[in-house]
Amino acid sequence: MIASILISMINLLGMILTVMVMLYVLLGYFVAPDKPIMVILSRVVEPLLKPIRKTVKPIGGLDIAPLVLILSIYALEWILTRVISSFAI
Repeated sequence: MIASILISMINLLGMILTVMVMLYVLLGYFVAPDKPIMVILSRVVEPLLKPIRKTVKPIGGLDIAPLVLILSIYALEWILTRVISSFAI
């Protein structure tokens, strides 16, 4: 019971973070950085992207840090749900 609630919360948090990263990237092309939505997204997403950008350099001028972040979110989500479900048995 508690394990399924935790797993649902982890999945929800992973989905919210993933959507925020995608919105941040997509809106970054069309919306000025000083708009309230971009300020909010920047405060959440940039601290997560900064360490990745130090390690993963752009490839051909393309910043792949958001992709690495999304894949990391999925991997962490998968690991956490597997660990929690193994304890729930």
